Parts: sequence; C-alpha cells; structure tokens
Amino acid sequence: MRICFLADAGSINTRSWVDYFADRLGHDVHVVSIRRGGELSPRVTLHQIGTHKAGVRGFDKLIYLTGMRRIRRLVAELDPDLVVGYRVASYGYLGASIGFHPLVVVAQGQYVVAPDDVRFKLYFARKAIGAADLLHAWGPHTADRLVTLGADPRRLFTCPRGIDLEKFAVRPGGLDGGFTVIATRAL
Repeated sequence: MRICFLADAGSINTRSWVDYFADRLGHDVHVVSIRRGGELSPRVTLHQIGTHKAGVRGFDKLIYLTGMRRIRRLVAELDPDLVVGYRVASYGYLGASIGFHPLVVVAQGQYVVAPDDVRFKLYFARKAIGAADLLHAWGPHTADRLVTLGADPRRLFTCPRGIDLEKFAVRPGGLDGGFTVIATRAL
C-alpha cells in the first residue's frame, strides 16, 4: 500500500509512525512536510515543501496557501492509496484542502486540535474535520474535542498512544509497586 503522510518530518511521533509503516509493515511511505526533519527510515521518502528546519519557531504559515498547489500536484503524482494528515489544524487542513480521499486526520491532544481563542485554527480544524473520512483521536478527551468541533462520532476511531493504564493500577502518589512513570515528551 502507498501511504502519504502530510506531517511534520521533525516530529518524533511522525517518525515512529512512518518508520513503523515502512519498516515493519513494508508499505511504500511518503512524507510531505513543511519543515525539514530528523532522520527517517531509509525506506521512507521525504518530500520537503518549504525551507524550515526542525526546531525553528515561527515557520512561514503562508506555506499553507502558497504551497497548496505544489502539495496537491505532488500527492496526485504519488497517487497514494491513503493520505494521513497528522495534526488537525495544520497538516489535516492541508489534506482537506487538496481534496484527496480517503483522508485520515490524526488528532493528538484536545488543545492541539484547536484552541478556542485562535479563530483561524478553529476554521482550519473544522475544515479538516469535515473533510476527513476517518478521524483518529489519541484519547477520549481528544475525541470529545473533535465532536465539539463538529466531528461525526461514527467517523471517530480512538486509539491511545502511550501507557496502557489498564495494565497499571494507579494510586495517588504513584503506581502500585512503588514506582512512578514520568513522560518528559521532547526532553
């Protein structure tokens, strides 16, 4: 299967997904990214749109408008079986704007979807949510946020990434067994 990820190549989450699909499952994986990224598997093809390095703040948000035609043409040339827009109000919006289907939009965190006080992000998020054939939420709180913004619950798939709390008995002050797990994210 040929899968095209519209995603930030500098994100460790993007890397873990695309490397898994390419290396473990053997799919033909392409990443279309506004930013240059970290090291992806040699089996993943990176198509960089824009010139921004990972870790550089304030990348040119106009690329969402100026690069749209180029992204649409590139995806048409790749002719993937599936497009994944990773993160709702950014690459999910790009996926919605190019009009390719099937489109899966991945939501990570309720506020990453779109904060209430940023109107253009709310607009981008609603456009992505409305165009998606499937919305993948990383947790129930994220799924709730998607529904609040207009998602059809029948198009929602909730599959958390991270620690499976059903395998750990949580108690105040730590986990049973005397240890605590700390997620430091990008650190």
